[in-house]
Amino acid sequence: MSNESVFNESSVDEYASYLSRKGRKDDSIKHVRYMVLKGGRTLRLVGATDPFRIDEDDMVALAQALDLKESTRKGVVGATGRYLKWLTGKDPAKDAAILWNAGSVERKWITPDDYRRMMSKASEWQRLVLALGATMGLRRSEIAGISLGDIDGATLTVHGKGHGEEGKTATMAMSEAVRKELGAYLKVRRPSDSDALLISCRRKPMNAGSIANAIVKLGRECGVEMSMHSLRRLYAMTMADAGVPLETMARMMRHSNPEITMQCYLKADPRRMSAAQTAVDCALAC
Repeated sequence: MSNESVFNESSVDEYASYLSRKGRKDDSIKHVRYMVLKGGRTLRLVGATDPFRIDEDDMVALAQALDLKESTRKGVVGATGRYLKWLTGKDPAKDAAILWNAGSVERKWITPDDYRRMMSKASEWQRLVLALGATMGLRRSEIAGISLGDIDGATLTVHGKGHGEEGKTATMAMSEAVRKELGAYLKVRRPSDSDALLISCRRKPMNAGSIANAIVKLGRECGVEMSMHSLRRLYAMTMADAGVPLETMARMMRHSNPEITMQCYLKADPRRMSAAQTAVDCALAC
């Protein structure tokens, strides 16, 4: 079931009828309907195309992509999460714990120096995660989903978001940094019955949440305030700084539309806004 079919007016009207039967007032239902449709359109923009695979990362991306005042943004995220719970039985907005913590939904950007500082203090598996995020643009769920069978020489099969059981898959050439860190990590990887690439100290597969928590904690220890998605932003910023064309960036980031890359990464880059202000100040200096 695609995002388009789930968030179209007919499907949302069914949810509105459900709310009416629960006793919600007409004005309230009208407002909820608007917010859910807004949330659905924005989720498509950030690449979340299957409602049954929408997770905490997607809800954070939704909140970050909404150019609204804080209270309205939280309203859209909350209404979208409740709609998804009605539909799928799971509220990813609630699971993301972002509705009552405004700071957690702000975009966090890191610099190449931040990345290098973290790499210098990271363990083997952390260095591999950092490289996968910053030099290949993988999301935390994609990193957690890598199995040993996905590695074939210098290529890696990435299981991303999308339709069906497997979602969107892509075979990517591994970056030089990933090849290096992968080799170092495999030498110390704990034996396990699991085929998962990343194995915890208990010899079990690491999930996306535990990976993200460890990397964010590492960042704090290095004086870097970040989220896991900061690594993907660094990937985009590095390509943009190198002059990579937008269409190529979109393909490298596995976006279905270059507009996603522009809206969620390039237009949001705070350095560009700072540089624009500096240009104005220089041009109009007295």
